[in-house]
Amino acid sequence: MKINKGLIVSLIIILFILLLTFRTIQVYEYRINLMMKISHLNGQDIMVAETTNEIMACSSKAHWRWQELDKISYDTMLFNFWKPLDSFYPDKSFLK
Repeated sequence: MKINKGLIVSLIIILFILLLTFRTIQVYEYRINLMMKISHLNGQDIMVAETTNEIMACSSKAHWRWQELDKISYDTMLFNFWKPLDSFYPDKSFLK
């Protein structure tokens, strides 16, 4: 029995595409979850800042959280598919 090399290459490409598709969904959901947490925390900070009149301190804290999220790009998380998603942000202090 002769093995068709074109078929094997096609199957490898299809498996790689499926892997990237599933990883894309995982990264998207993970980052959306982080963004929702940051947004919620920023909303809480704004409410606290309004009662204590510390709006400027609140805005710098909000920017810091978004900058921490942006340190790791979507593409880095996508193409390092052998790493678990939580390993990209081991220090989650920006979510507190």
